[in-house]
Amino acid sequence: MVIILIQSTIENLVAQTANIFLQNGYNHRSIREKEFALQKIVQLHHENGYDCYSPEIVSLFIRDAENRYQQKEIGKIRFMFLTKTADYLTEYHEKGSITLYARRVPSALSPYYEDLLTGIKAYGEWNDKTKCSIRQVATPYFKWLLANGIGSFAQVDDSIIRKYLMDCSRRMTLNSIDTIKRSLKKLHLYLYEIGITGNSFVDTLSFVTPTEHKVKNLSLWMKSPLFWMLLTAAPLWASVTMQ
Repeated sequence: MVIILIQSTIENLVAQTANIFLQNGYNHRSIREKEFALQKIVQLHHENGYDCYSPEIVSLFIRDAENRYQQKEIGKIRFMFLTKTADYLTEYHEKGSITLYARRVPSALSPYYEDLLTGIKAYGEWNDKTKCSIRQVATPYFKWLLANGIGSFAQVDDSIIRKYLMDCSRRMTLNSIDTIKRSLKKLHLYLYEIGITGNSFVDTLSFVTPTEHKVKNLSLWMKSPLFWMLLTAAPLWASVTMQ
Protein backbone atom coordinates (compact mmCIF):
# COMPACT_ATOMS: atom_id res chain seq x y z
CA MET A 1 0.00 0.00 0.00
CA VAL A 2 1.32 3.43 -0.98
CA ILE A 3 0.60 6.31 1.39
CA ILE A 4 0.61 9.73 -0.20
CA LEU A 5 1.15 12.64 2.18
CA ILE A 6 -0.38 15.92 1.06
CA GLN A 7 1.43 18.86 2.61
CA SER A 8 -0.60 21.95 3.48
CA THR A 9 0.05 25.01 1.36
CA ILE A 10 1.83 27.99 2.87
CA GLU A 11 -1.43 29.98 2.59
CA ASN A 12 -3.32 27.42 4.68
CA LEU A 13 -0.52 27.27 7.23
CA VAL A 14 -0.54 31.05 7.58
CA ALA A 15 -4.35 31.15 7.94
CA GLN A 16 -4.26 28.45 10.63
CA THR A 17 -1.47 30.26 12.48
CA ALA A 18 -3.38 33.56 12.45
CA ASN A 19 -6.50 31.76 13.67
CA ILE A 20 -4.66 30.63 16.81
CA PHE A 21 -4.32 34.27 17.89
CA LEU A 22 -8.00 34.91 17.17
CA GLN A 23 -9.02 31.91 19.28
CA ASN A 24 -6.87 33.15 22.17
CA GLY A 25 -8.49 36.56 22.33
CA TYR A 26 -5.84 38.73 20.65
CA ASN A 27 -7.30 42.03 19.46
CA HIS A 28 -7.96 42.56 15.75
CA ARG A 29 -5.23 45.16 15.34
CA SER A 30 -2.60 42.75 16.70
CA ILE A 31 -3.87 39.97 14.44
CA ARG A 32 -3.83 42.23 11.37
CA GLU A 33 -0.22 43.18 12.07
CA LYS A 34 0.74 39.50 12.32
CA GLU A 35 -1.21 38.65 9.15
CA PHE A 36 0.62 41.43 7.27
CA ALA A 37 4.00 39.97 8.27
CA LEU A 38 2.85 36.41 7.49
CA GLN A 39 1.68 37.47 4.02
CA LYS A 40 5.18 38.77 3.33
CA ILE A 41 6.43 35.25 4.09
CA VAL A 42 3.82 33.81 1.70
CA GLN A 43 4.92 36.25 -1.00
CA LEU A 44 8.57 35.31 -0.46
CA HIS A 45 7.69 31.61 -0.83
CA HIS A 46 5.96 32.20 -4.17
CA GLU A 47 8.75 34.44 -5.46
CA ASN A 48 11.14 31.55 -4.87
CA GLY A 49 8.88 28.88 -6.37
CA TYR A 50 7.55 27.30 -3.16
CA ASP A 51 3.88 26.45 -2.51
CA CYS A 52 4.46 24.82 0.87
CA TYR A 53 6.36 25.80 4.00
CA SER A 54 10.13 26.03 3.55
CA PRO A 55 12.47 26.65 6.52
CA GLU A 56 15.00 28.14 4.09
CA ILE A 57 12.50 30.77 2.95
CA VAL A 58 11.55 31.62 6.53
CA SER A 59 15.25 32.01 7.33
CA LEU A 60 15.53 34.28 4.29
CA PHE A 61 12.67 36.39 5.67
CA ILE A 62 14.41 36.68 9.05
CA ARG A 63 17.75 37.60 7.43
CA ASP A 64 16.00 40.28 5.40
CA ALA A 65 14.44 41.70 8.58
CA GLU A 66 17.85 41.63 10.26
CA ASN A 67 19.45 43.47 7.33
CA ARG A 68 16.74 46.13 7.41
CA TYR A 69 17.33 46.52 11.14
CA GLN A 70 21.10 46.82 10.65
CA GLN A 71 20.50 49.44 7.94
CA LYS A 72 18.21 51.29 10.38
CA GLU A 73 15.23 50.92 8.03
CA ILE A 74 13.19 49.47 10.91
CA GLY A 75 13.49 49.79 14.67
CA LYS A 76 14.33 47.11 17.22
CA ILE A 77 10.70 46.57 18.26
CA ARG A 78 9.60 46.02 14.65
CA PHE A 79 12.54 43.68 14.03
CA MET A 80 11.67 41.61 17.10
CA PHE A 81 8.01 41.52 16.05
CA LEU A 82 8.85 40.22 12.56
CA THR A 83 11.21 37.51 13.82
CA LYS A 84 8.79 36.43 16.54
CA THR A 85 5.96 36.16 14.00
CA ALA A 86 8.16 33.98 11.80
CA ASP A 87 8.98 31.83 14.84
CA TYR A 88 5.24 31.41 15.53
CA LEU A 89 4.72 30.14 11.97
CA THR A 90 7.59 27.66 12.32
CA GLU A 91 6.33 26.45 15.69
CA TYR A 92 2.85 25.85 14.34
CA HIS A 93 4.28 24.01 11.31
CA GLU A 94 6.40 21.74 13.50
CA LYS A 95 4.06 21.18 16.49
CA GLY A 96 0.56 22.07 15.32
CA SER A 97 0.29 24.52 18.22
CA ILE A 98 1.82 27.75 19.52
CA THR A 99 3.11 28.42 23.02
CA LEU A 100 1.69 31.75 24.10
CA TYR A 101 2.63 33.80 27.18
CA ALA A 102 6.04 32.15 27.13
CA ARG A 103 7.72 35.46 27.87
CA ARG A 104 6.82 37.44 30.96
CA VAL A 105 6.40 41.12 30.19
CA PRO A 106 6.56 43.48 33.17
CA SER A 107 3.09 44.90 33.78
CA ALA A 108 3.93 47.68 36.29
CA LEU A 109 1.40 46.19 38.70
CA SER A 110 1.80 45.70 42.43
CA PRO A 111 2.37 42.17 43.79
CA TYR A 112 -1.27 42.18 44.98
CA TYR A 113 -2.66 42.67 41.47
CA GLU A 114 0.01 40.45 39.90
CA ASP A 115 -1.16 37.60 42.15
CA LEU A 116 -4.75 38.16 41.01
CA LEU A 117 -3.69 37.94 37.35
CA THR A 118 -1.80 34.73 38.08
CA GLY A 119 -4.90 33.32 39.78
CA ILE A 120 -7.02 34.13 36.72
CA LYS A 121 -4.57 32.29 34.48
CA ALA A 122 -4.78 29.19 36.71
CA TYR A 123 -8.56 29.26 37.27
CA GLY A 124 -9.92 25.87 36.23
CA GLU A 125 -13.52 26.92 35.52
CA TRP A 126 -12.60 28.99 32.44
CA ASN A 127 -11.16 27.88 29.10
CA ASP A 128 -8.00 29.50 27.73
CA LYS A 129 -9.94 31.93 25.51
CA THR A 130 -12.01 33.20 28.45
CA LYS A 131 -8.93 33.53 30.67
CA CYS A 132 -7.20 35.55 27.96
CA SER A 133 -10.16 37.91 27.48
CA ILE A 134 -10.55 38.41 31.25
CA ARG A 135 -6.84 39.15 31.69
CA GLN A 136 -6.92 41.62 28.79
CA VAL A 137 -9.64 43.58 30.58
CA ALA A 138 -8.31 43.04 34.10
CA THR A 139 -4.79 44.37 33.41
CA PRO A 140 -5.78 47.96 32.42
CA TYR A 141 -8.48 47.90 35.11
CA PHE A 142 -5.94 47.01 37.79
CA LYS A 143 -3.54 49.67 36.47
CA TRP A 144 -6.30 52.27 36.63
CA LEU A 145 -7.14 51.29 40.21
CA LEU A 146 -3.48 51.66 41.20
CA ALA A 147 -3.18 55.00 39.42
CA ASN A 148 -6.19 56.22 41.41
CA GLY A 149 -4.71 55.17 44.75
CA ILE A 150 -6.69 51.95 45.16
CA GLY A 151 -4.29 49.27 46.35
CA SER A 152 -6.80 46.47 46.95
CA PHE A 153 -10.40 45.51 46.26
CA ALA A 154 -11.28 46.29 49.85
CA GLN A 155 -11.44 49.91 48.63
CA VAL A 156 -13.61 49.23 45.56
CA ASP A 157 -17.31 50.09 45.60
CA ASP A 158 -20.04 50.82 43.04
CA SER A 159 -18.92 54.41 42.55
CA ILE A 160 -15.37 53.33 41.71
CA ILE A 161 -16.61 50.89 39.04
CA ARG A 162 -18.93 53.53 37.54
CA LYS A 163 -16.09 56.05 37.52
CA TYR A 164 -13.84 53.57 35.70
CA LEU A 165 -16.49 52.88 33.05
CA MET A 166 -17.06 56.60 32.58
CA ASP A 167 -13.32 57.08 32.12
CA CYS A 168 -13.21 54.25 29.54
CA SER A 169 -16.09 55.83 27.61
CA ARG A 170 -13.97 58.88 26.87
CA ARG A 171 -11.65 56.84 24.64
CA MET A 172 -13.69 53.79 23.60
CA THR A 173 -16.77 52.97 21.53
CA LEU A 174 -20.03 51.86 23.13
CA ASN A 175 -19.48 48.32 21.82
CA SER A 176 -16.09 48.22 23.54
CA ILE A 177 -17.64 49.44 26.79
CA ASP A 178 -20.23 46.65 26.63
CA THR A 179 -17.47 44.09 26.08
CA ILE A 180 -15.53 45.46 29.06
CA LYS A 181 -18.64 45.32 31.27
CA ARG A 182 -19.22 41.65 30.42
CA SER A 183 -15.63 40.76 31.28
CA LEU A 184 -15.66 42.87 34.44
CA LYS A 185 -18.84 41.11 35.52
CA LYS A 186 -17.10 37.73 35.18
CA LEU A 187 -14.01 39.10 36.92
CA HIS A 188 -15.94 40.44 39.91
CA LEU A 189 -17.96 37.24 40.23
CA TYR A 190 -14.67 35.35 40.33
CA LEU A 191 -13.21 37.71 42.96
CA TYR A 192 -16.37 37.30 45.03
CA GLU A 193 -16.28 33.49 44.78
CA ILE A 194 -12.65 33.25 45.93
CA GLY A 195 -13.28 35.64 48.83
CA ILE A 196 -11.34 38.69 47.61
CA THR A 197 -14.44 40.88 47.73
CA GLY A 198 -17.64 40.79 49.73
CA ASN A 199 -19.71 42.07 46.81
CA SER A 200 -19.96 40.69 43.27
CA PHE A 201 -21.26 44.03 41.91
CA VAL A 202 -23.52 42.09 39.57
CA ASP A 203 -26.22 44.77 39.69
CA THR A 204 -23.75 47.56 39.00
CA LEU A 205 -22.37 45.75 35.95
CA SER A 206 -25.76 44.54 34.68
CA PHE A 207 -27.55 47.85 34.26
CA VAL A 208 -26.86 50.46 31.61
CA THR A 209 -24.00 52.62 32.82
CA PRO A 210 -23.97 56.35 32.02
CA THR A 211 -21.10 57.03 29.67
CA GLU A 212 -19.50 60.05 28.07
CA HIS A 213 -21.20 59.12 24.78
CA LYS A 214 -24.67 58.97 26.32
CA VAL A 215 -24.16 62.24 28.19
CA LYS A 216 -23.09 64.01 24.98
CA ASN A 217 -25.96 62.53 22.98
CA LEU A 218 -28.47 63.56 25.67
CA SER A 219 -27.03 67.06 25.70
CA LEU A 220 -27.38 67.37 21.91
CA TRP A 221 -30.94 65.98 22.04
CA MET A 222 -31.96 68.49 24.69
CA LYS A 223 -30.66 71.33 22.50
CA SER A 224 -32.67 70.22 19.46
CA PRO A 225 -35.87 72.09 18.42
CA LEU A 226 -37.78 68.77 18.35
CA PHE A 227 -37.02 68.14 22.04
CA TRP A 228 -38.42 71.51 23.08
CA MET A 229 -41.42 71.14 20.77
CA LEU A 230 -42.25 67.80 22.37
CA LEU A 231 -41.62 69.17 25.85
CA THR A 232 -43.96 72.12 25.19
CA ALA A 233 -46.63 69.81 23.81
CA ALA A 234 -46.40 67.42 26.75
CA PRO A 235 -49.12 69.17 28.86
CA LEU A 236 -51.43 69.07 25.84
CA TRP A 237 -50.90 65.28 25.46
CA ALA A 238 -51.59 64.85 29.14
CA SER A 239 -54.87 66.76 28.93
CA VAL A 240 -55.98 64.79 25.90
CA THR A 241 -55.15 61.54 27.71
CA MET A 242 -57.12 62.62 30.80
CA GLN A 243 -60.19 63.34 28.69
